[in-house]
Amino acid sequence: MKLIIDAYNVLKLRANRDISEKERSHFIYQLNKYADCKKHEIVCVFDAGGLGFLHAEQHARVKVVYTGVHKTADEYICETIEQVSHPDNVVIITTDRAICSCATHANIITVDSSVFIHYLYASGKSFQVFKSVAPQGIRKKSGTPSSPVDQLMYEMCDSVEEDRPYIASPQNTNKLSSGNKLSRMEKRLQRIMDKL
Repeated sequence: MKLIIDAYNVLKLRANRDISEKERSHFIYQLNKYADCKKHEIVCVFDAGGLGFLHAEQHARVKVVYTGVHKTADEYICETIEQVSHPDNVVIITTDRAICSCATHANIITVDSSVFIHYLYASGKSFQVFKSVAPQGIRKKSGTPSSPVDQLMYEMCDSVEEDRPYIASPQNTNKLSSGNKLSRMEKRLQRIMDKL
């Protein structure tokens, strides 16, 4: 399976600041360990880069792409999505709405960044940066305002979960559509989540 990761989207999950070169290198190192363990091909896309133009580096099983100054990681990932010929073998890791929308149009599954971190924890390959990330997302169950909870949700999330397109998460993979059988999309999602 090929994972395309919106790198800063994952790295800035808990750190609302610039990411250091050391943190970026550690992230790539951890992705390599994960890729070796799971036998996945990983493309890790960063905005900009030191050279100012689009360039890629291969780090064992992880291809690191720096988009340069003329293109964002989001644009690069959306262009890559448009070129995918076998969407069943590709998963996009992001919480970015525009990328999720591109992936949905191309029939490619997206996995929320926090859910991906949960799977990294499950495989025993955790990041020091993400020690406080909860494996389950926060969901608002009622329409009534409860300011401390609402405030916490908005601080922890870029957007409220109900505003996002369908994003894979552990709690979504066990839901049944109408009836007792899983739909084709639910079966596909279950297969992908089992491989993560």
